[in-house]
Amino acid sequence: MSNLRLISATFVAPLASAIAVGVAITTSMSCFVVPAESCLHDPIGAGLLLGVYAGFMVGLPAMLCIGLPMHAGLVRHRRTALIAYLAAGAIAGVLAAFATAMLVIQPPDGAGSRLILFAEGAAAGAFAAAIFWFIRRPDRDAPNPPRSA
Repeated sequence: MSNLRLISATFVAPLASAIAVGVAITTSMSCFVVPAESCLHDPIGAGLLLGVYAGFMVGLPAMLCIGLPMHAGLVRHRRTALIAYLAAGAIAGVLAAFATAMLVIQPPDGAGSRLILFAEGAAAGAFAAAIFWFIRRPDRDAPNPPRSA
């Protein structure tokens, strides 16, 4: 049962997080940033598409390359509280945003746009970590006995 929960958490968490962040970004853009004449007609639909795309292109690889090794390290060191996963998720999100900014996209010049990208990455990573934690629930695992040296 634990492996099934791990597999489902690995795939559900980054997609759900990316969809939530995508909807938040497009909704805020349509309300505050974009002028009324060029307003998005369906910001939630656009956010869903943006989120699914970002979830598959950024979130899932970040979960596989960064998130799962962090999960293994947290379980090994018996740091299974939600707050530890939130911190690890925020770090993983910033790393994924940095890799995305350097490899795939070029945000507009200026430190402010990069800070916003990193803040979005941290928020998405922490949200994905919370979803992962609630599906996987590593705090309920039977404790491993200490190994003899």
